[in-house]
Amino acid sequence: MGSFEDIGTALPVVAILQTIPAHTDAVWQILSETIPTFRREEGCDQYQALADLDDPARIVIIEKWRNAEALQEHFESPAFQSMAKKLEGLLSGPPQVMRLKEA
Repeated sequence: MGSFEDIGTALPVVAILQTIPAHTDAVWQILSETIPTFRREEGCDQYQALADLDDPARIVIIEKWRNAEALQEHFESPAFQSMAKKLEGLLSGPPQVMRLKEA
């Protein structure tokens, strides 16, 4: 079995954003403006932001990329860099990002 770093291996990603409660609506607005662009990126098979029903200030993002190269290109894209800058000061800490593979 190959590594999930292999070019041809799908790469699921989960990112958890913990917002500062007073800024949750602003974070959702930024995401709603940015996610459509991410979904059009080459190699993006899924990009969905979900609200945590137990913690309204927590946003869970489910992503699936065709491979690690596509994910890296996403992180380096102008749209991602712009979103990251807009989120500065709105989150209680850095996003928790988990790159996953099927067992």
